[in-house]
Amino acid sequence: MSHAEVSIHRFDSPCNQICDQIMDNLDEMIWSLALPDLKPIYFNAAAIKFFQRSRQELMEHRHLWLEAIATEDRRKIQQELEKAQKTDLSIFTYRIQLPTGKLRHFHARLKVFKDSSGLPIRLDAIAYEVPSDNASDRDLCDIPQANIDLEIDLEIDREQVDLNSDLIEDLTGDLTGDLTGNLTLLNEELERQIGENHRNLRDKESRNLAILHALPDLLLLLKPDGTCIECIIPSGCDKAKYLPIQHHISEVLPPETLAAQLKLYDQAIATGEVQIYEHQLFKFGKLIHEEVRIAPYCKDELVVIVRDITERKETEQQLQNLTDRLTLALKSAAIGIWERDLVRDQLVWDRGMYELYGVSPEQFTNNRLTWLNYVYPSDREIIESASQLALQGKKDYDIEFRIVLPNGSIRYIQAYALLQRDAEGIPQRFIGINFDITERKIAETKIIQTARQLANTNHELESFSYSVSHDLRAPLRHMNGFVMALQQQLQKHEALNDPKVEHYLQVIAKSSQKMGHLIDGLLTLSRYGRRSLESTQISVRVLVDEAIEILRNEPNYNPMVKFSIGDLPVVIGDPILLQQVFCNLIGNAVKFSRTRANPYITIDSLPDQTIRIQDNGVGFQIEYAEKLFGAFQRLHNEREFEGTGIGLAIVQRIVQRHGGSIWAEGYPERGATFFLKI
Repeated sequence: MSHAEVSIHRFDSPCNQICDQIMDNLDEMIWSLALPDLKPIYFNAAAIKFFQRSRQELMEHRHLWLEAIATEDRRKIQQELEKAQKTDLSIFTYRIQLPTGKLRHFHARLKVFKDSSGLPIRLDAIAYEVPSDNASDRDLCDIPQANIDLEIDLEIDREQVDLNSDLIEDLTGDLTGDLTGNLTLLNEELERQIGENHRNLRDKESRNLAILHALPDLLLLLKPDGTCIECIIPSGCDKAKYLPIQHHISEVLPPETLAAQLKLYDQAIATGEVQIYEHQLFKFGKLIHEEVRIAPYCKDELVVIVRDITERKETEQQLQNLTDRLTLALKSAAIGIWERDLVRDQLVWDRGMYELYGVSPEQFTNNRLTWLNYVYPSDREIIESASQLALQGKKDYDIEFRIVLPNGSIRYIQAYALLQRDAEGIPQRFIGINFDITERKIAETKIIQTARQLANTNHELESFSYSVSHDLRAPLRHMNGFVMALQQQLQKHEALNDPKVEHYLQVIAKSSQKMGHLIDGLLTLSRYGRRSLESTQISVRVLVDEAIEILRNEPNYNPMVKFSIGDLPVVIGDPILLQQVFCNLIGNAVKFSRTRANPYITIDSLPDQTIRIQDNGVGFQIEYAEKLFGAFQRLHNEREFEGTGIGLAIVQRIVQRHGGSIWAEGYPERGATFFLKI
């Protein structure tokens, strides 16, 4: 080897060897770019492995790493590069798209270096992958700043120029003046090369130092027996994360962990390969997970990188718990998961799908046509239409269809699916679920049939009630007419002097009148059940005020009643029917509180818009509350409180037709409260 070769190769200093070895043993991607043209000047082993390219390819073709950036994030990368050149530092999250189309998320830190005039000349970057579930939610401000205070003594051999002089002196004794001139030129060239190598070396070491300062790891230089030569703790991390080591690794490791780690030290030295393992430690009363990377540096020294992975382990455990719960839910709900690859026309089923369709994996060919053979023929068009609408982005994939099992039975299936697209928006695959809704469909059919039968029955009952009550009016009128005629005849013949005869006639007259009132109530109830709803928005306060005004005009109204009206909601309903509801409810409150010295009625609403009508009347026994709303049901003596018992039945019928509910509470002599929700 010539002096010139020796001079040049001696610039590969031990410091750079250590830095290169450390960076090549890291999981993070590390690279450097020349500014302003972004020409690559360095990629570590992790970057080479991730991009699946040689270092030379990455250095020569910058488009390789630029094109790997997700299309949606390329503008963001440009903005972060501009930010880094202005502020010298930028931290952000971005995505890289693999050739398979899968997106992977990375946290990146950019550091820009400038020349003496302030112009950016180099950009150093470090990026590490984060779980995609957390990437969008993680706050970058919470990422520990990877500021590692490394003190690397750079001893650059500046004796190269002296060697050049010695070389000239050795050669001048044998060479002519012309040759001496050539040697002078050679010496100048060597000095230029040496100066350039000095500059390159300084740039490389500056870059390495900057990258090492960005790492969040504990760096150790150890002897194979565990003796600590150097311990570098990241300055920006929590002091409780890493314990300082003064002399030996045993200061921070328990005996069993120490023994296992010393064996790995020997194994790293013997094989020359990086050893990676994980261990758990209790620090300050907390269980800490650490990943340890052991790399042989030379015969009797090791570089050890320790990373706190507690957060990652906790996240993995949370994901595992979530996966377990999801698996349990899928099993208990009899849900099948499927994936349809639109590019390759492949269909992948999980075990739940095979169970739903009653087939085994051996009986099923993984393509769409095979699946469609199990779909009820007339429902295949439903599936095709849903697929096209989803592909066009017009509607989510959410359908119901029938399948025919191998035994000939028919089942109903509910299907949901998500459509995944590539960076250009081209559909790639459907990922969806199927679950059996046969029992639900059977129940729905029964409910529909029952509702139809009930509606028919109610219609028949209403028709019957209307017909009967209408037909009863004629004989009742005849009865009243004959009673009046009989009274007139008896008076004419002076036969009403007998008290019994007069009493009998009065009973017949009152009974026929009561019968007339009952028939009128029955007709009213039937009429409100058949009347079509004409809903509009209306204020309950308006309905209440109108009802009170109507009641005040009745002959038996008690003027002593005081009203307290609070906030009342606005509802959607038929104003005429709802007016009848409030007339009946407020009328009842007035009637059953008239025996009180100071009757009062409170009308207001609860926070959930439930309307409340409360009085201080005679009340009722709470166990009979349900009977209040039955037709012709009475809880009080007719001699004390008149009425037919049809008013509250009408109220309930109207409220139910509005999809609402009504209920009552009360106690004897303590008043009653009616609750109404429309």
